[in-house]
Amino acid sequence: MNRFFLVAIFIISGYTMNAQDGYKHFFFKGGAVISNGINVGLGFDFAGQYYNSVEISANYFKRNDLIDYENYLFGVNYKPLLFRERNTLGKLRVGVYAGSGTENFAIAPNIGFEFIQSLSNNVDLFLSNDNGYYFETSQKWVTTANIGLRIAL
Repeated sequence: MNRFFLVAIFIISGYTMNAQDGYKHFFFKGGAVISNGINVGLGFDFAGQYYNSVEISANYFKRNDLIDYENYLFGVNYKPLLFRERNTLGKLRVGVYAGSGTENFAIAPNIGFEFIQSLSNNVDLFLSNDNGYYFETSQKWVTTANIGLRIAL
């Protein structure tokens, strides 16, 4: 009888436990751009299997040194896991941004890294960078360094 309950518990728990499968996060971030500018953004992070995730975000970029340049971009990034510790994740960011610039339509493939540290069960602090090439704009290469918070939904 005890074996029956033990086997039943293992079978039931096997169907109900999903490690990091299907978590969703809302995030907001802000940071500096290497070429004398600022970058702010917000979005959603949809976690998949094995801590990989897909991000959908909206970003605002403003540069004001010699020229007054700004753009509004929407993007999708795929973020595969590079390493994982107890409360720490390291991810690669690969994606594309598209949107409106001061001059005309802008599209920017990008690659970067993301470092995530859990602060509590529902809140994560993250540091990220994007290195992108902006087509059809006066600002070609853009490198950003951002800090932000992710909140589990």
